[in-house]
Amino acid sequence: MNNYYPKKNPNNNTYYFVLEAGKDSNGKRKRLRRSGFKTKVEARKAMVQLLIEVKGSLDY
Repeated sequence: MNNYYPKKNPNNNTYYFVLEAGKDSNGKRKRLRRSGFKTKVEARKAMVQLLIEVKGSLDY
């Protein structure tokens, strides 16, 4: 997995992140986007939790 970090949306001053979650059955990249976090810390906590869930559900 790449280095991920929350980014700030300049339009509404909230934070968001995008995670790469492998590929679907057609070979297309699957991305998970989450947004609307008031602080960078909130966004990072949610990102880490989602990353743990994604890593646990990936088939190697």
